[in-house]
Amino acid sequence: MKYARVSSDNIVIEVFTPPPPFTINDCFVPEIAAQFEPCPEEVEANWIKQPDGTFVPPPPPPPEPPVEE
Repeated sequence: MKYARVSSDNIVIEVFTPPPPFTINDCFVPEIAAQFEPCPEEVEANWIKQPDGTFVPPPPPPPEPPVEE
């Protein structure tokens, strides 16, 4: 199972998959393990956790302005 550590502004700051047969609690001290929550496999750092608990990718960066020659 994959886990995400989410910041107070709902940005995924870290993802982690414990190696079998370990759990998230085996891999981190309790204070850190409590900061992780289960997430879908496709979630990556910088994704956004929505109010309904789903995760979405960040918006694409704005286009770069045209280069003047």
